[in-house]
Amino acid sequence: MADPLSVSASIVALVQESKVTIRYLKGLNSAQGELRDLLVELINVRCLLLGLQDHLTELEPNSETFRFGLISLGGPNGPLKQFHAVLEELSSLLEPKLGWKKGIQMLGWHSKNFDAKILLNKVEHYKTLFTLALQSDLL
Repeated sequence: MADPLSVSASIVALVQESKVTIRYLKGLNSAQGELRDLLVELINVRCLLLGLQDHLTELEPNSETFRFGLISLGGPNGPLKQFHAVLEELSSLLEPKLGWKKGIQMLGWHSKNFDAKILLNKVEHYKTLFTLALQSDLL
């Protein structure tokens, strides 16, 4: 079972990692289409994660709702871990390159639109999950 401290730490780490990824996306002067949509969705998910963190701290630690929410979100293959994998994938694609790699990165954005669309769908999926967690009695 996921403990409150590790779930809270996971959320904090995701908030920080999403902040870095958002910064990378903002750094792309040519961010249009799916990349722009991806930026907006990441900002929305970051706000939801902050809301989850706040809500988590307000719940009674021994309640059934609290335990179920921790298992649902912070389990071994739960949404928090899955979203972490999406952020890592995004960061590796967006991390600023140096030298000749920078030129290749700038030229490659047009061919990565398909990847951006897939990643956008994944981020939207987690936005929906985190929204439902906040709106329901999961947490």
